[in-house]
Amino acid sequence: MKNLTIQNRNALNLGVLMLDSDGSISNRILIPRNTLMPITVKRVIAPKDLPRSHGSTSLICDFHVTECSTPETDPRFVKTIWSGLFHLKLNHPVDSPTLQIFLSYDACNCASAKVINLLTNETAWSFPSPSIDAMLDIP
Repeated sequence: MKNLTIQNRNALNLGVLMLDSDGSISNRILIPRNTLMPITVKRVIAPKDLPRSHGSTSLICDFHVTECSTPETDPRFVKTIWSGLFHLKLNHPVDSPTLQIFLSYDACNCASAKVINLLTNETAWSFPSPSIDAMLDIP
């Protein structure tokens, strides 16, 4: 009898909404469809790459994790599966790559996401919960 190996692959593209240089919003796919699982993808970005606004005491970043069946960049044709706001100090360098994004699929096709502020080494945003560190293999 031969040994069988079953390899799971994700069914949908997983991405985030980011700002283009012209200020428009586009979907950036970080984990393409049909990628072997489990997988964790890390990207370091600057706050200027995310939709944001200025509050009276902080910079408010609007974070959206998306999925789509085709490699779509237009945000009108993707589904936002998680979204949330996180705050950075007003003096946070907007142009410096100081945010690290983690997107992950585990072996059971469960997705998770996390944003770490590299200046403070604190979690700025996560889904499904802050306890996903073990699943994302983050020290």
